[in-house]
Amino acid sequence: TWKQLTNGLPDIIQANLAIAPSNHDVLYATVAGTAPQGAGRGGRGGGGPTGVVGLFKSVDGGEHWFRAIDGPNGDARGNRVEDPRPLVRIGGGDLPTLAVDPTDDNVVYSCSTVFWRSDDGGVTWTAVRGAPGGDDYQKTWINPTNPKIILLVSDQGGVVSANHGRSWSNWYTQPTAAMYHVTTDDAFPYRVCGGQQDSGSACVDSRSMDGEITFHDWHPVNIQEYGVAASDPKDPDLVFGSQRSNVSLYNRRTGQSSTVGPTAEQRRTAYGRNVRTMPINWSPIDPNLLFYVSNVVWKSTDRGHAWTRISPDLTRQSWAVPASAGKYASTVTPAPLGSITALSPSTRDVGILWAGTDDGNIQVTTNGGAAWTNVTPAQIKPWTRIFNIEAGHFD
Repeated sequence: TWKQLTNGLPDIIQANLAIAPSNHDVLYATVAGTAPQGAGRGGRGGGGPTGVVGLFKSVDGGEHWFRAIDGPNGDARGNRVEDPRPLVRIGGGDLPTLAVDPTDDNVVYSCSTVFWRSDDGGVTWTAVRGAPGGDDYQKTWINPTNPKIILLVSDQGGVVSANHGRSWSNWYTQPTAAMYHVTTDDAFPYRVCGGQQDSGSACVDSRSMDGEITFHDWHPVNIQEYGVAASDPKDPDLVFGSQRSNVSLYNRRTGQSSTVGPTAEQRRTAYGRNVRTMPINWSPIDPNLLFYVSNVVWKSTDRGHAWTRISPDLTRQSWAVPASAGKYASTVTPAPLGSITALSPSTRDVGILWAGTDDGNIQVTTNGGAAWTNVTPAQIKPWTRIFNIEAGHFD
């Protein structure tokens, strides 16, 4: 059973929570909600569907909450204005995450576009680490027995400090990064490529000529940060990449990039729905056949010079409002909203393609797109995202 602990909080849209390891009655929360009376803008944004962000604190296990700057009695603010910088949303609109020092419940960290620390319970803040070196800080871990040791992760990877954040390890010390889908090309030695969150793209050689693989063996190929790489099977120096609404082409020999996807006139409103990680695949049977998706499947036989739509909208055309919509259910109007998020051409038959959508559809064609069959199992409900799909290699 659960009990709501909202006394003192605004009408919550989003929230992130941190519990002090040394005193479990002390809790901190970044909360996006309606603006409390007299709270001003409070962080980033002035309301709207994403709400106003504020930092709240509880000293009694969540029974009562107060804005950290106001204190438990509401009279600590004085002439101070709440510092909005630790409350800035990171890329994609995510709220900052919080962490509390394991030995001092007044020391709290905020992971925003800058890494912040407060030594007085969230009243005032000091920047610990900022750009360059990280665009969006996602999460921090503090050593429970030695709080001087801090692990910090961002879109570019992870770094470690052993002196309370005064200095940090090098990005190259540990091979970490926020990578999306990875693919390989047909070069020798082959290369592994993918999009990297907020750091563009990367292709790394699978074998180095210098005894070990180092950052000298990593090279960008100018695909979108969350794109999928699809190197030309006939010429691996030509790297195609999926974008939200286009296809990129990077030429390793010349260093030039261009966009070669379906035109805006082709996509229009009806065929242009997309999310961040759009699949792009070469046929494993026909090296001249390239596929790309939106809410429909596109085909090119001339390396992106021209595209043909080979499917209708493969997403759900209607759906039952999910129970998770709660009090907002009456404002939801079911309509086609999904995108294709998984695609797999068959290794056995050039006419077979499998597609999965982010709203819970699985469809297949056996004749190159002339007709599609919905084969979604009953267990897959609306808005069950299909992240990956793989056509059978033997049947």
